[in-house]
Amino acid sequence: MHVICVGISHHTAPVALRERLAFTASQLRAGLRMLLDASNGTPRLHEAVILNTCNRLEVYVLASDAEIGKALVREFLARFHKLPVRTFEPHLYAYADDEAVTHLFRVAAGLDSMIVGESEILGQVGRALEVARGQGAAGRVLTRVFQQAVHTGSRARQETRISHRAASIPSAAVALARELRGTLAGLQVLVVGAGDMGALTAKALMDQGAAGIIVSNRSYPRAVELARQWDGCAVTFERLPQAIAQVDVVISATDAPHPVIRRDTVAAAMAQRPDRPLLIIDIAVPRDVEP
Repeated sequence: MHVICVGISHHTAPVALRERLAFTASQLRAGLRMLLDASNGTPRLHEAVILNTCNRLEVYVLASDAEIGKALVREFLARFHKLPVRTFEPHLYAYADDEAVTHLFRVAAGLDSMIVGESEILGQVGRALEVARGQGAAGRVLTRVFQQAVHTGSRARQETRISHRAASIPSAAVALARELRGTLAGLQVLVVGAGDMGALTAKALMDQGAAGIIVSNRSYPRAVELARQWDGCAVTFERLPQAIAQVDVVISATDAPHPVIRRDTVAAAMAQRPDRPLLIIDIAVPRDVEP
């Protein structure tokens, strides 16, 4: 048996390609089921975990044959996302056995992140395993490998200084907003997406002195819950145009498979405030903001 990793990340591909291979939460479950069926009944793939984050997509499988396992993963990605293999194959990396496990440990430790030492990846590795186990895709071997990766990532943060002053994607986005606007003090902000990234973004914005926060999310109760933490208000996706017209800064971080902030929406908002600048930062993959 061989542990295989086939992936694409910010090291190897631009966001325009990475977003075409990204999985939403519902697609992740369907993908795991399809992946284990990829060998058409022949038991070549025995276990699978898909690690999908803003900056990477990695597919881990337990395969009877290393090269066949890599090929089956490439074919699965092409079939699931309806893309010719040639469009993404030059950007893929593939590891087997010790190299695959070592790579996962580096990922969990934050060594392979866009922002070295960031902490979000550790939880994302753990959740990838939970989803795979929930679908019956992760068995004894990959469960052990991923559990050890989480343990290794925790030790790296406890026993080294890798996470000392480490930023995160949301905090980097807020730092960029502060740099471009000079200050966030007194500004109204809109966070689109109430998941983990949205929550971290909201905290970073309010820590930097933003005057008020609006949260929008496809699930309105989640938007309400996050907004309450910061004495803000929540709006439905249907009221995004009105919210965009009110605020000074928008940071978007949903897991939607398509843009949720469109050009005509922003144009209409700007028509209402032509002399007031609007800063929009998109940290979602696939992108939330229409190009």
